[in-house]
Amino acid sequence: MYARVTKGLSFLNGRPLTRQEQERTLLFRPLTQRLGGLSQDSVSLIPTATSPYLLQPIRPTAPLRLMASSTAVTTPFLQFLQQAKSEFLVAVAGGQEPPLSNVFVVLGNQACDLDSMVSAMSLAYLRTLALRAPVSPTSTSSAPPSPTKPTTLFVPFLPIKREEYPLRTEAAFLFKAVGLDETALLFADDVDMLKVFERGAQLILVDHNAPAPEYMPFISQVTEIVDHHVDLKCPYPVAPATQIEIVGSSCTLISEHYASTHPSILESDSVLRKLLLGTLLIDTVNLDPKMGKTFPKDILMVESLSSELTVDERNAFFEECQQAKYDSSRLSSYQLLIKDYKQWNVPTEKGGTLNYGIAAVLLSFGDWVKREGEAENLLTTSAQFAQARNLDLFAIMTAFKNPETGAFTRQLMVFLPPSSPVSPENLLDLLSTSDRLKLYQNKDTETYQELASKEKGPSS
Repeated sequence: MYARVTKGLSFLNGRPLTRQEQERTLLFRPLTQRLGGLSQDSVSLIPTATSPYLLQPIRPTAPLRLMASSTAVTTPFLQFLQQAKSEFLVAVAGGQEPPLSNVFVVLGNQACDLDSMVSAMSLAYLRTLALRAPVSPTSTSSAPPSPTKPTTLFVPFLPIKREEYPLRTEAAFLFKAVGLDETALLFADDVDMLKVFERGAQLILVDHNAPAPEYMPFISQVTEIVDHHVDLKCPYPVAPATQIEIVGSSCTLISEHYASTHPSILESDSVLRKLLLGTLLIDTVNLDPKMGKTFPKDILMVESLSSELTVDERNAFFEECQQAKYDSSRLSSYQLLIKDYKQWNVPTEKGGTLNYGIAAVLLSFGDWVKREGEAENLLTTSAQFAQARNLDLFAIMTAFKNPETGAFTRQLMVFLPPSSPVSPENLLDLLSTSDRLKLYQNKDTETYQELASKEKGPSS
């Protein structure tokens, strides 16, 4: 893989970059160095008046701790998380008064995966740094933010119950490895967030760009969006400050902001740096170009965040996180479904609404059935899951590495209850003819249909 700039045109692997990529990214030396062996200096992206970005080396002053240690680690970032949660709980404890318009809740998507968690925490810290102690792009100060309480409070929020946190196995692993205690995290059962928003608190969305259904009544209170997904064109009454850019991870965009405004924080806070790096590696599958999840900016930011690591060290770090992500040995079928689940309610052409959900499971259906003993047990659990949420359509997407070919593989199973407005024939035709999905019929499809027909609930 290589990048070059010729007569103002930037190329990656021979492909011309889009205008947005050219404007947002400064490409430099052959990137085979990054993939075959890390260069000695990484870069920070520093905006200037004359050039979008100038290369400046980041030389970390605090080493990454690649393994968990019995020695307690305290950094300004960890202190911020504890303080932000404490100040928030004090602020909302006053019943209906006072108004909370000075509180900004940084919120990831419904699935609350690693990218959503780390994006919410790191952006809340970044906004607090800018509020309390603005730092110029060339500042070398690594002093922690002032303890003086600001009039504005930024707090990261994880929209899941605390009991669901261990299901995010890669997050639980990485947080423990860096010394981030879960008591510093704000979960859904710590506070009634709907009441907080009713009192005027503002929303900042990360890792998604349209509020989840339960937060749609507060759409006018969304003030900022940082996301790496396709823009859903949500009709915001008041346009929020928005950065939606197709990259491998939301943490790429947030890392870029740190590198351009607070490079000394990345250099001195090894916990923050490791969280961002681990998330980037997981989301881009260690920058594997075959996965199609890596963009030039992802490569630049991984280079920056891992400058003191050898390739072997970085690969070993990724493998540890990846192994934790795919470790489902202790999870029940229900836990597998809820681990990475998202739900939407959208209008239909006939004036009604369609309530649908998608669960992403890191296990093949074949291995899943073996765990359950028989397919009927899996179907029963999935049907009950869909019924409990009043879904009109429930899709389960599996993702795993094919043991025979080593190729990354996906599978799809869809449940439709009898009352669903979705026609099974139309859905099957849509799925089977999709050029993007490129599905083919599973050899066990007929067996699953026969088993599903015995159920009184949804059929597949």
